[in-house]
Amino acid sequence: MVPPRCCFVTPCYHPGIKVGVEQALCIGILHDKWSPACQITTVVCSIRGLLLFINQADVSDMWENYRL
Repeated sequence: MVPPRCCFVTPCYHPGIKVGVEQALCIGILHDKWSPACQITTVVCSIRGLLLFINQADVSDMWENYRL
């Protein structure tokens, strides 16, 4: 199984989110740490945590190869 696709309906300007890019949320549970045992509450709590607490290491890895 593949992880769910998540997006924001309104533009969200945050260091952990790339606007207009597929798989733009910098959350491991939506990428390499996905498991079919994960529930929607786990995904929503992970997105909430991303918005509340910025993980500098994950953000710098995500933006390393990104060019405008």
